[in-house]
Amino acid sequence: MVYLSVLCTKTKKCRQNTYLSKELKYVKNGLFWFIQAFYAPKLRNASKTLYL
Repeated sequence: MVYLSVLCTKTKKCRQNTYLSKELKYVKNGLFWFIQAFYAPKLRNASKTLYL
């Protein structure tokens, strides 16, 4: 990803594209952690009820 931003820092459109791709990366990471935080307690509770 770094080499892409280095290659096209001159044009405005390319700057926007690299910025958007970075934003998407952060959004994906955020969603991943949100899903984990949301489902992990449910899974833990489900496993406890199964074993009880």
